[in-house]
Amino acid sequence: MQLPAFWGSRVDNSGSANITDNHITAIHDIPAPGEQVSGCQNGNAIQIGRNFEGQTGSAVISHNTIDNYQKTGIVVDGIIGGPASSATIDHNTIIGVGPTNDIAQNGIQISRGASVNAHHNQVSNNIYSPQTAASTGILIFQTGGASLDHNTVMNNDVGIYFSEVTGGVADRNDVSGSTFDGIALEDAANVQVNNNTTNNNGNGIGLYLNSTHNTISRNTINNNSGAGIYVESGSTGNTFSENKMKGNTPDAQDDTTGAGTAGTGNTWKKNKGTTSIPPGLVS
Repeated sequence: MQLPAFWGSRVDNSGSANITDNHITAIHDIPAPGEQVSGCQNGNAIQIGRNFEGQTGSAVISHNTIDNYQKTGIVVDGIIGGPASSATIDHNTIIGVGPTNDIAQNGIQISRGASVNAHHNQVSNNIYSPQTAASTGILIFQTGGASLDHNTVMNNDVGIYFSEVTGGVADRNDVSGSTFDGIALEDAANVQVNNNTTNNNGNGIGLYLNSTHNTISRNTINNNSGAGIYVESGSTGNTFSENKMKGNTPDAQDDTTGAGTAGTGNTWKKNKGTTSIPPGLVS
């Protein structure tokens, strides 16, 4: 029998808090002798709001060290169709447990209408070993209210992951060592991914499902084992401009078709690189 873990610090009932200069650790189930920590989806070090319970909150979360959590380091969760939670998250060090079979961890989750400015954080070591799901450094889910800048995100399955969102900004982040994508957009629209460095990941930046009308510009994308920028066939109407790519396989790959650049469904202009599929996306 395991004793359940829920939260290290929680803000709800429309409350607010300053959570600063703490070491928040060991927020996980306590296994019985001979058992491992469970895969139950609880054990969040900091929880602001919770859609499941109709709760919102706000917080400043600054200069904390957060590690040894079960599911997520920081969650800011709003209410679908209702009030939003909000937070400023800055200068935190958030460290997952590293490769694990037990649970797909996330460093930071911003979800369900929440509004968050996350900057100057270091997020690392969220890796799910079976690779049947992806752990993330920073997950943005069902909200357009996320602004991410100057974060260092390294050694996660996916570094920064925009999923089912309309709007959002990732600017001047440094993302490396991801199992899959450094920055991924899935069913995402009107997201700006500008001025980031995405090196030594699977794909540097990937667009999936029906990701449309996103702007990907002025990123430095080097030495990824997959494509520098990869665009799945359903992701059209996006603009890729002034990205600098080298040492990727290939530097750019766009599987869409349409009236855009080189017969794709997207616009590619002034991108630097050596190799692309189809030819003509880089020069």
